[in-house]
Amino acid sequence: IEGTGLSRQKNGFLCIGIAPWSYKLTFDEMLAELPVVRILTSIKDLIKLHRYIAACHFDMNFKFANTSARSRYRKSTRDLGVRWTWHNGKFDISFLQAKGLPRDMAVVDEDTMLMSYTLDENTGRHGLEQCIADHLGLPGYKDKLAAYVGTGKKKTSYAAVPKPILYEYLNEDVLYTGLLAHKLRPQVHADADMHKQYNKLLIPAANTLAKIELNGMAVSEANAVEAEQVWLAEMAPFILEMRDLSGQHWIDTAK
Repeated sequence: IEGTGLSRQKNGFLCIGIAPWSYKLTFDEMLAELPVVRILTSIKDLIKLHRYIAACHFDMNFKFANTSARSRYRKSTRDLGVRWTWHNGKFDISFLQAKGLPRDMAVVDEDTMLMSYTLDENTGRHGLEQCIADHLGLPGYKDKLAAYVGTGKKKTSYAAVPKPILYEYLNEDVLYTGLLAHKLRPQVHADADMHKQYNKLLIPAANTLAKIELNGMAVSEANAVEAEQVWLAEMAPFILEMRDLSGQHWIDTAK
């Protein structure tokens, strides 16, 4: 699942793409038969789809397997083993929770950016486009929108992109996220330490930080001042040593 045109500042929402697949499939099996991406253009539609998934036997076409499944309309998707996979989902879910998406859907269960980071902790290599180049050997595609939104500081809203082109772009976002997940997830889970780091640290942290971004975090000013005094006192000997070693006496605690 991937979102495009989410903007907290402008209260914006353009579209979200979602596609079903099973982690039981191998990478080659998924590549051989890519799922259909469904494009949604409102939170209301996304909530309906969420309930629809919860109501059915989760198959590859979002269809009811039988009429008795309708009685499970409001059953949580988490109870059915549905897992939501994102690339940098922390950003998306804090926005979507604020828009009223149910919390059992607006959650990071799997994250291909965090999978990439688990496998290689060097910075600057974990954006979706860089990941597909490194792990899938695919060319970049994000510059196809540059003609409509510009680049750098002059970049404008995705609302300027014609809908067919925007939806094609989102379609690639979703499919590449799915392919990355099938490629990287087995590598992460093959190593006990990486498996623990990913599942016990990074994924819980993503969900916790999303809540902090959405709700803010209570801070005790008294404790913050006390902590600063303790840290400054602990840093003082190291500051003096750095001055002596470098000959730069302007080095202070603020640096």
